[in-house]
Amino acid sequence: SGDIRDEIKTQLTALDRLEVDIKSIVDNLYAGRVAKSMDQFQSRILTLQECLSYIQKLKDAGRLQYNQLSAQDENMSDKIPKVANMLKELSNSIQIGDTVLMRDLLEYEVLPFVSYLRIIYGKISDQQRA
Repeated sequence: SGDIRDEIKTQLTALDRLEVDIKSIVDNLYAGRVAKSMDQFQSRILTLQECLSYIQKLKDAGRLQYNQLSAQDENMSDKIPKVANMLKELSNSIQIGDTVLMRDLLEYEVLPFVSYLRIIYGKISDQQRA
C-alpha cells in the first residue's frame, strides 16, 4: 500500500497543477485567447483522464468501491456518469467552437470536479493507511 500512497501523492500533485491550469485556460478564454486555450486544454484533459483511470484501476483491483466513496455529499457511483456527460459536453463545445460553453463548463463543472477528486484521493489515501 506504500506504492498506492506514492501514486496517490503523484495524482494529487497533478490535480493541484490541473486546477491552476484550468483557471489559466478560463482566464485565457475570457480574454479571447482561444488558440492558446485550446493548446493548453488538449494537454491538460489527459491529466483528468489519468486521475480517473487510476481510481478505476484501484476499483478493478478490488482496492476500493465507488459506493463507499463520497465527497461534498455526492457518492462516487453517482458522480461518474455525470462526469462522463460533462466531458462529452465539453468535447462537443470544442468541436463546434463554442468557447463560451467551454469556458462555463471548465469554470463551473470541471473545476469543482477537480476539487471533488482531490477530496476523494485524500480519502483513498487515508483508507490505505488503515
